Amino acid sequence: MNHGVDEAFATEVEQYVQFEHKIVSAIWGEKEGLWNLKVQNPDGSVSEDFADILINASGILKYAATRSRLLRFAS
Repeated sequence: MNHGVDEAFATEVEQYVQFEHKIVSAIWGEKEGLWNLKVQNPDGSVSEDFADILINASGILKYAATRSRLLRFAS
């Protein structure tokens, strides 16, 4: 892949990603065709959100240092 394209894609996608948040509840709304989410914010408060797509990005990428190393690896 082209480095410039990869970097642009990562930058474009990152604006829609919420780091340091925890999904407390994710329920698929069949009628609405949306995910109904309860999200725990970094300050501990819980908010409600809706999404067309839900990507489970838990695991090693949840650690900032690992994420930083991954972005350096991709460049």
